[in-house]
Formats: sequence, C-alpha cells, structure tokens
Amino acid sequence: MIRKPDGKQHHGNLKEALVLAGLQILEEDGLAGLTLRKCAARAGVSHAAPAHHFDGIAGLKSAISVRAYELFEDLMRQGIENAGPDKVDQIKGMCTGYLKFATEHAPLFNLIFVHRDTLPNDPDRERAALSARQVLIDACAALSPEARRLDITEIAVWSLVHGYAKLIEIGRVEPGSGDARDVLFDEVFPMLLLDDRNV
Repeated sequence: MIRKPDGKQHHGNLKEALVLAGLQILEEDGLAGLTLRKCAARAGVSHAAPAHHFDGIAGLKSAISVRAYELFEDLMRQGIENAGPDKVDQIKGMCTGYLKFATEHAPLFNLIFVHRDTLPNDPDRERAALSARQVLIDACAALSPEARRLDITEIAVWSLVHGYAKLIEIGRVEPGSGDARDVLFDEVFPMLLLDDRNV
C-alpha cells in the first residue's frame, strides 16, 4: 500500500519523494532507522536536500505521519465495510482495521502515537489525525444516542483496541501461539458489553 520512490531526481516533487522514502525506511527499519540522510539516499538526492522541505527529522516525521494517518483511516473504514450492519459489528470491524494497521505497520503505528510535543505543529497532521479519529467517533456515536455518553463509549473502545495492540507489540498477547498468550480479540471484545443497556 506504500509506493516506493523511484530513485530519480525529483525537482518539484522532491518533498513527496522524501516522504515516500521515509515511509519505506520506517516499514523496513523502524523509527530508529529513520534519518534525513537515509531518506535522501533512498530518494536519489543529495543529503542536504531534505533541509529545504523539513525542519529537521521531526518535520519529516510529521509529514510521514500524515500518510500514516491516511492509511490508518483507510484500514479502519475497510474493517467497517467488511463488517455486518449491526452497530456492535461495525465497531468490531473498525477495531479489526485498527489492529491490522497496528500489527502490519507497527513503525507507523508507533509514529502516530507519540506524545504530541515531540513533533512540530502541523495543521496537515492535525487534520489527518482528526479525520482518522472521526472514524472511531462515528462508529461509537451510532451506539451512543446521548452526546454525554459518546466520550465514555469512545474511550472504552479505544482503550480496549489500543491496549490489545500494545500487548501484541510487547509479546504479552500472541494470537495463534497455543499458550497462555493465545488470546483472540474476538474473545476480549465482548467484555465491553456494548449493548443498549450500557449506553
């Protein structure tokens, strides 16, 4: 789902090429492997080129996170589209997309969930983050007819799916392992008790 830079000089599209290079490096080497110099080399430009478009590595990470949020949103929407019409199934489908992003694109997942103070102010990133979060909000709103309950439902769902994703990341949960870590999200999700008596 992530296009590779073509390794040629990019002129007016240099920023795009550097972002694509950064995405690829993140997917291959993780956050620790992402540097401006590596991005420049992958994009086929001089090591000084990124300075014209980004305010250091933090600026590059912010630009990359916009694309990460877009992919995150796409996967959550796909999860919803593939779920049944029931409101709870829609939330579960959204969670399926959330977990797909977290497990298949772990470096991007960790990039977008850093503390906001570690990245510069970026209106594009803020818009992308809000757009992705709106998927979660909309799914929960369908189950929360009263506005005062929406935040509670949203945080309950978000806490469960995000926590489950982080437990997979640190190895405390490993679906299919056949041991005590073999806990499926399908088994955990019903613990939310998302029905009409709880909204």
